[in-house]
Amino acid sequence: MTTPYEEYIEPRKLHPLTLVYRLFTNIPGLALVFYFVVVEKQSDQYFYLILSLIGLLLLFPSIVLNYIFFNFQITPKELVIRSGIIAKRQRSIPLEKIQNVNINQNFIQRILGLVRVSIETAGDLQTEGALEFVSVHDANEISEIIKNYKFSLKKDKNNDTTDVSPDSIQDEAEEHEKSNVLFELSWRNLIVYGMVRLRPLFLVFGLWLMGILSQFGIWENTIDKFVRDNQNYIDSLDVFSITMLIIATILVTVFLSWVFDILWTINEYFKFKLVNEENKLVTSYGLLSKVRVTIPLRKLQQITILTNPLKEKLNFFTLTLQTAGFGQKSGSNQSVIPLAKYEELIELAKKIYNFKLPEKFIPISRKAIRRAFVRYLVTILLLIAPLIYFLPDLVWVVAVIPLLYYAAYLRWLFRGYAINNEHLIVKQGFWIRKIIIIPLKKMQTLHLKETFFQRRLNLATIYFDNASSAGIADAKIADIDKEDAYLIYDEIYNYFIHHIKSNDRRSQ
Repeated sequence: MTTPYEEYIEPRKLHPLTLVYRLFTNIPGLALVFYFVVVEKQSDQYFYLILSLIGLLLLFPSIVLNYIFFNFQITPKELVIRSGIIAKRQRSIPLEKIQNVNINQNFIQRILGLVRVSIETAGDLQTEGALEFVSVHDANEISEIIKNYKFSLKKDKNNDTTDVSPDSIQDEAEEHEKSNVLFELSWRNLIVYGMVRLRPLFLVFGLWLMGILSQFGIWENTIDKFVRDNQNYIDSLDVFSITMLIIATILVTVFLSWVFDILWTINEYFKFKLVNEENKLVTSYGLLSKVRVTIPLRKLQQITILTNPLKEKLNFFTLTLQTAGFGQKSGSNQSVIPLAKYEELIELAKKIYNFKLPEKFIPISRKAIRRAFVRYLVTILLLIAPLIYFLPDLVWVVAVIPLLYYAAYLRWLFRGYAINNEHLIVKQGFWIRKIIIIPLKKMQTLHLKETFFQRRLNLATIYFDNASSAGIADAKIADIDKEDAYLIYDEIYNYFIHHIKSNDRRSQ
């Protein structure tokens, strides 16, 4: 009987269905052009059809040849990947240098039994090697081989010579993983999470789908027929009835969005598990699409605690981590605790990275209420002015303007900040409420900005930039008094300089 390692010591090819998947993912463009030319009789598209056929003739041999000339193997100390048709390339990745093995599988790949394996090393900010695609069995075996190899190295360093057989190492590694599970999302909390996310995904998806379907004659004819059959009824409606119809449509759309979001969440976070593996976290989840992501804690840049009014009322919160550019999750917010009670979430978060939340946040300037109200007012007037011009009976919509001041007040109420010896902590948002924890030692640059309108109110905003490739919109203290802004700027700048000097002394 061969061990998993012996199965991979000889060069192996990717899964044969890789050919089918790559061909399938490249054909939709040709199929769409074919529809317009053959079904819709749009002769002006023949040029694009010819180009697509030429592309297909070039694409198919390329897919086959790339498959033939690609192979990989696992030697006693390295993962070797060979590729290239004309220019040959061989990449050797030492097993001990591999930090992360990410496994991803979308819906189509799952039907075909294919998995994408991404290999990341300590010294690279991008994926060092990728196997597109192997079987689920191969992906799990490759991950186990690398994990067991690193586990055996750890035992050797600790001078542990009790039992080093492959089976015992694998059993110990599995027990070690089970004992380090930090969090698992239960079925009940998974459904609750879908119910309280409150994202209008269905509206966006529906508009996109309608845009696609409107390109097809069958759908367009169906809409025209519906309008003609109900023309008399539509003409008989007054402004109030039309308004009520619009409101009812919006409510139905919101309800469908809610149902769709629940189903989407179940698919996305099915069997979510968070495991702590020595200076890194590993998350695995997914129903139709399987995902396994490794998050290196040494590249942690920002911690975010998220909620919304409904979630906060039920005492539910979400924890995400933002890391420096690293592989396919470069600079993104990776959810590590999708849903948990506040006390449980804070306790788990401190096991990941020790921090202390302030008892009270410092509020931003109250003049920010006036600034936000003016911005909201200008925006809403630009939106409703054309509507009132064409439908004068809707002038009553102006009555909602006082609510804009209340919205500006809520924006101010839910914003604040705190600075301690090691962290900048920012609170912001009403619908999506965030508490953002930024380690001061992770900051790369900071700058102070005063817009024209801020200068009129004697306000300023401080922006903080870290090594993450994501935008800096969250890493800021907005609309604070200019005097306070300069004091905070100097305080953080002095810490920044002191930290750099301390690192220089340690390196020397």
